[in-house]
Amino acid sequence: MRLSQYEIQSIKEVVYSLDSNANIYLFGSRVYDDKRGGDIN
Repeated sequence: MRLSQYEIQSIKEVVYSLDSNANIYLFGSRVYDDKRGGDIN
């Protein structure tokens, strides 16, 4: 997975502050270490 620990923690904090029961899914090229690009929306 091509996210740093800081990015993972930041995303979790923001999402869970809005909805503590939310599910967070990562998909697309960010899932694969050998791919390039990929949006975080």
